[in-house]
Amino acid sequence: SKGIKSFRIGIKLKYLTPYCHIKEPLKVKYYRFGIALPLIILGIVPSLYGIFTGDGTVFTFGLIFTLVAGGDIVVLIWLTNLDNESCVLDHPDKMGFTKL
Repeated sequence: SKGIKSFRIGIKLKYLTPYCHIKEPLKVKYYRFGIALPLIILGIVPSLYGIFTGDGTVFTFGLIFTLVAGGDIVVLIWLTNLDNESCVLDHPDKMGFTKL
């Protein structure tokens, strides 16, 4: 394992989309966690906070990040039929992964 050197982080300027790509195979359970974390922290948690506190700005922030995570949600759906212990390799250029 190359640790942090295995990660490539950037923005696809054509789509104004941030990305994080890992060059090493991961177990599905870790891949799921990595995909779901931004959705939860930047989308769902602020949305719920905004709803419960009545803070429209925070709610809007969370809603936007939830919508932006649409591709991640699709990948999470694709992963539903895979075993937690099986391995996948993140696709370097397209949304998704390859099952190993």
